[in-house]
Amino acid sequence: MGKAIELKLKVGDPAPKFTAATSGGGKISLSDYQGHNVMLFCR
Repeated sequence: MGKAIELKLKVGDPAPKFTAATSGGGKISLSDYQGHNVMLFCR
């Protein structure tokens, strides 16, 4: 695994730009959903 990054966000802060792996082996970026509501689940 990569190095963990600690983010200190508060309610109302803009989300940081990121790209993550999907469960299907692809990649997804937050910017793909600009202008839409997004809910992110992490395990």
